[in-house]
Amino acid sequence: MKKPEWHDVLQPREAVIAGIVGLAVVWLLAHYVYRIGYYEVWGLSRRQWKDIGTLFCLLGFAVPYWLVKWRLKRPSR
Repeated sequence: MKKPEWHDVLQPREAVIAGIVGLAVVWLLAHYVYRIGYYEVWGLSRRQWKDIGTLFCLLGFAVPYWLVKWRLKRPSR
């Protein structure tokens, strides 16, 4: 069996597009919260918010990607 290439992992294209859209939305929201300083209301420092914002951005890509990929693999009725 052939070893998959890196671009074979990010299939199907619809899942990648959903992940990129999710990443963009979450990144914009996290950036907005960082700029206006709303994270201070929750008692977080700038460094803590950057760490949490990075996690949110990663999840913003991963969750829509895996949901769409799972949905496309399900047999249609």
